[in-house]
Amino acid sequence: MPHVHPSPDSELPAGAGALRDHIREATGREPSPLFGALLVRPELARPLFDWFAAVMMSEGRLGRQMKEMIATRVSYANACRYCSALHAYRAEGAGVSRDIIERLADPVDQLPLDDRERTLMAFCDKMRDSSSTIDEAAWSRLHDAGWDDEAILEAAHVVGMFSHFNRLADALGVEFTAPAAT
Repeated sequence: MPHVHPSPDSELPAGAGALRDHIREATGREPSPLFGALLVRPELARPLFDWFAAVMMSEGRLGRQMKEMIATRVSYANACRYCSALHAYRAEGAGVSRDIIERLADPVDQLPLDDRERTLMAFCDKMRDSSSTIDEAAWSRLHDAGWDDEAILEAAHVVGMFSHFNRLADALGVEFTAPAAT
C-alpha cells in the first residue's frame, strides 16, 4: 500500500503541476506511481525524472531492450516488486521475449543471451552487488566482448538508477498494475 499520497491538483506544492506536465509531455502518459508519489517534493523529483528520461527513454548505446533487461534484473535481485513488474512489462513492450524476461533472475551463465550480453550482465551484477571489487580485468572482459566505454557507462547508470529507485519504491510502498489490454 502506498505510504505517500500526493495532494489533489489544487493543493500540489509549487512546481508539482509543471513537473506532472513535463512527465506527460516526455512520456505521453501519466506519471508512474513512483513519480506520482515523488510529486510531493517536485524539486527532488525533477532531477530524478530527467536522469531517468536521459538514460531510459532513448535507444542510447545499449538499446531499450538491453536497458529494460538490466533494470528488470537489478529489480529482481533487489526484490523490488514494483520495479520488477513495471520493467518486465516495459521490457516486453520493447520487444524482449517473455522467456527471457522470466529468466532474468537466473545465474548469469544460464541467461538465454549471447556471450556478449552475458558479459555485460555479469558486470552489472558485480556493480549491483560489490562495485568496489570491479577491477581492470572486468573492464577488459567488457572491451574484449565488444562493449565500448560509452555503452558500459550507460549500463552503469541503469544499475545505479535502479538500485536507487528500487529502494525508493519499496520504502514508499508504490504498486504497479499493468494497463488493461486494449
